[in-house]
Amino acid sequence: MVWRGVGELAMSHERQSKKSILEKAKTKFGLTEDVLEAGYVLGDGSMLNFSGGSEGERNLDHTEVIELYGKYIGSGHESKYVSIFQREVNAMRISESEGSLSIQLNIVQNPTDAQWLKIGRLLRDGGGDLYFDIYNKTGKKVIDAGKTRSLCEVRAKMEYLVLNPRYSSVIDY
Repeated sequence: MVWRGVGELAMSHERQSKKSILEKAKTKFGLTEDVLEAGYVLGDGSMLNFSGGSEGERNLDHTEVIELYGKYIGSGHESKYVSIFQREVNAMRISESEGSLSIQLNIVQNPTDAQWLKIGRLLRDGGGDLYFDIYNKTGKKVIDAGKTRSLCEVRAKMEYLVLNPRYSSVIDY
Protein backbone atom coordinates (compact mmCIF):
# COMPACT_ATOMS: atom_id res chain seq x y z
CA MET A 1 0.00 0.00 0.00
CA VAL A 2 1.29 3.48 -0.88
CA TRP A 3 0.64 6.20 1.68
CA ARG A 4 0.01 9.72 0.48
CA GLY A 5 0.61 12.89 2.38
CA VAL A 6 -2.32 15.03 3.52
CA GLY A 7 -1.47 17.75 0.96
CA GLU A 8 -1.38 15.23 -1.87
CA LEU A 9 -4.77 13.82 -0.83
CA ALA A 10 -6.24 17.32 -0.61
CA MET A 11 -4.95 18.18 -4.10
CA SER A 12 -6.30 14.88 -5.44
CA HIS A 13 -9.71 15.63 -3.88
CA GLU A 14 -9.67 19.19 -5.32
CA ARG A 15 -8.91 17.88 -8.83
CA GLN A 16 -11.65 15.28 -8.45
CA SER A 17 -14.10 17.93 -7.23
CA LYS A 18 -13.36 20.26 -10.16
CA LYS A 19 -13.69 17.38 -12.59
CA SER A 20 -17.02 16.35 -11.08
CA ILE A 21 -18.37 19.93 -11.30
CA LEU A 22 -17.32 20.08 -14.96
CA GLU A 23 -18.94 16.70 -15.66
CA LYS A 24 -22.09 17.78 -13.81
CA ALA A 25 -22.21 20.95 -15.94
CA LYS A 26 -21.83 19.01 -19.19
CA THR A 27 -24.53 16.54 -18.10
CA LYS A 28 -26.98 19.19 -16.85
CA PHE A 29 -26.63 21.68 -19.72
CA GLY A 30 -25.11 19.71 -22.58
CA LEU A 31 -22.88 21.24 -25.25
CA THR A 32 -23.67 23.37 -28.28
CA GLU A 33 -21.90 24.73 -31.34
CA ASP A 34 -24.39 27.61 -31.61
CA VAL A 35 -23.14 30.79 -29.92
CA LEU A 36 -26.76 31.97 -29.62
CA GLU A 37 -27.39 29.08 -27.20
CA ALA A 38 -24.09 29.24 -25.30
CA GLY A 39 -23.57 30.28 -21.68
CA TYR A 40 -19.90 29.47 -21.11
CA VAL A 41 -16.83 28.51 -23.14
CA LEU A 42 -15.00 25.67 -21.39
CA GLY A 43 -11.25 25.08 -21.29
CA ASP A 44 -11.35 22.71 -24.27
CA GLY A 45 -13.18 25.30 -26.38
CA SER A 46 -16.57 23.60 -26.15
CA MET A 47 -19.59 25.67 -25.13
CA LEU A 48 -22.23 24.85 -22.51
CA ASN A 49 -25.75 24.87 -23.90
CA PHE A 50 -27.92 27.39 -22.05
CA SER A 51 -30.83 27.22 -24.51
CA GLY A 52 -33.07 25.44 -22.02
CA GLY A 53 -34.26 23.20 -24.86
CA SER A 54 -35.13 25.98 -27.31
CA GLU A 55 -33.12 26.16 -30.51
CA GLY A 56 -31.20 29.26 -31.54
CA GLU A 57 -31.45 31.24 -28.29
CA ARG A 58 -30.15 31.26 -24.73
CA ASN A 59 -33.02 30.94 -22.27
CA LEU A 60 -31.10 30.11 -19.11
CA ASP A 61 -29.28 32.65 -17.01
CA HIS A 62 -25.57 32.25 -16.29
CA THR A 63 -26.46 31.97 -12.59
CA GLU A 64 -28.05 28.55 -13.22
CA VAL A 65 -24.62 27.07 -12.41
CA ILE A 66 -25.47 27.59 -8.72
CA GLU A 67 -27.47 24.34 -8.90
CA LEU A 68 -24.27 22.39 -9.63
CA TYR A 69 -23.27 23.17 -6.04
CA GLY A 70 -26.58 22.06 -4.50
CA LYS A 71 -27.83 25.65 -4.13
CA TYR A 72 -30.91 27.21 -5.67
CA ILE A 73 -31.74 30.34 -7.63
CA GLY A 74 -33.11 32.95 -5.24
CA SER A 75 -30.71 32.14 -2.42
CA GLY A 76 -28.87 35.43 -2.94
CA HIS A 77 -25.52 33.83 -3.73
CA GLU A 78 -25.89 33.43 -7.49
CA SER A 79 -23.09 35.83 -8.49
CA LYS A 80 -20.71 34.24 -6.02
CA TYR A 81 -21.27 30.82 -7.57
CA VAL A 82 -20.84 32.16 -11.11
CA SER A 83 -17.36 33.33 -10.04
CA ILE A 84 -16.63 30.04 -8.27
CA PHE A 85 -17.72 28.06 -11.33
CA GLN A 86 -15.60 30.20 -13.65
CA ARG A 87 -12.52 29.72 -11.47
CA GLU A 88 -13.00 26.02 -10.75
CA VAL A 89 -13.52 24.86 -14.32
CA ASN A 90 -11.77 27.77 -16.06
CA ALA A 91 -14.93 28.78 -17.92
CA MET A 92 -15.40 32.04 -19.83
CA ARG A 93 -18.87 33.51 -19.47
CA ILE A 94 -20.24 34.32 -22.93
CA SER A 95 -23.33 35.79 -24.51
CA GLU A 96 -24.26 36.98 -27.98
CA SER A 97 -26.64 39.80 -28.74
CA GLU A 98 -27.45 41.43 -32.07
CA GLY A 99 -24.25 40.20 -33.69
CA SER A 100 -21.95 41.30 -30.86
CA LEU A 101 -20.15 38.92 -28.53
CA SER A 102 -19.71 39.57 -24.82
CA ILE A 103 -17.25 37.70 -22.61
CA GLN A 104 -16.57 37.92 -18.90
CA LEU A 105 -13.19 36.88 -17.52
CA ASN A 106 -12.10 36.39 -13.94
CA ILE A 107 -8.56 37.53 -13.13
CA VAL A 108 -7.68 34.22 -11.46
CA GLN A 109 -8.52 32.29 -14.63
CA ASN A 110 -5.96 31.17 -17.11
CA PRO A 111 -7.83 31.12 -20.44
CA THR A 112 -6.63 28.30 -22.64
CA ASP A 113 -5.56 28.56 -26.26
CA ALA A 114 -8.69 26.56 -27.13
CA GLN A 115 -10.88 29.22 -25.48
CA TRP A 116 -9.10 32.09 -27.25
CA LEU A 117 -9.39 30.21 -30.56
CA LYS A 118 -13.12 29.64 -30.01
CA ILE A 119 -13.70 33.33 -29.23
CA GLY A 120 -11.61 34.33 -32.27
CA ARG A 121 -13.61 32.03 -34.55
CA LEU A 122 -16.90 33.29 -33.16
CA LEU A 123 -15.79 36.88 -33.82
CA ARG A 124 -14.61 36.03 -37.32
CA ASP A 125 -17.80 34.16 -38.19
CA GLY A 126 -20.15 36.65 -36.56
CA GLY A 127 -18.43 39.82 -37.72
CA GLY A 128 -19.63 41.82 -34.73
CA ASP A 129 -17.90 43.67 -31.94
CA LEU A 130 -16.45 42.12 -28.80
CA TYR A 131 -17.44 43.45 -25.39
CA PHE A 132 -15.49 42.25 -22.38
CA ASP A 133 -15.25 42.74 -18.65
CA ILE A 134 -12.51 41.50 -16.35
CA TYR A 135 -13.29 40.78 -12.68
CA ASN A 136 -11.01 40.13 -9.72
CA LYS A 137 -11.33 37.08 -7.49
CA THR A 138 -13.77 38.87 -5.16
CA GLY A 139 -16.14 39.65 -8.03
CA LYS A 140 -15.21 43.34 -8.36
CA LYS A 141 -15.05 44.60 -11.95
CA VAL A 142 -11.46 45.62 -12.70
CA ILE A 143 -11.88 46.50 -16.37
CA ASP A 144 -15.08 47.46 -18.15
CA ALA A 145 -13.51 47.74 -21.54
CA GLY A 146 -16.49 48.48 -23.71
CA LYS A 147 -16.20 47.24 -27.24
CA THR A 148 -13.28 46.23 -29.40
CA ARG A 149 -12.64 44.30 -32.59
CA SER A 150 -9.31 43.04 -31.29
CA LEU A 151 -9.04 39.80 -29.38
CA CYS A 152 -5.34 40.64 -28.94
CA GLU A 153 -6.35 43.71 -26.91
CA VAL A 154 -8.40 41.55 -24.53
CA ARG A 155 -5.56 39.04 -24.08
CA ALA A 156 -3.01 41.79 -23.54
CA LYS A 157 -5.10 43.51 -20.86
CA MET A 158 -5.80 40.21 -19.11
CA GLU A 159 -2.13 39.22 -19.13
CA TYR A 160 -1.03 42.69 -18.01
CA LEU A 161 -3.33 42.59 -14.98
CA VAL A 162 -2.17 39.14 -14.00
CA LEU A 163 1.55 39.79 -14.47
CA ASN A 164 1.87 43.38 -13.26
CA PRO A 165 2.34 43.43 -9.47
CA ARG A 166 1.47 47.14 -9.27
CA TYR A 167 -2.16 46.14 -9.74
CA SER A 168 -2.24 43.91 -6.68
CA SER A 169 -4.31 46.46 -4.73
CA VAL A 170 -6.80 46.75 -7.59
CA ILE A 171 -6.99 42.99 -8.06
CA ASP A 172 -7.46 42.27 -4.32
CA TYR A 173 -5.26 39.18 -4.07
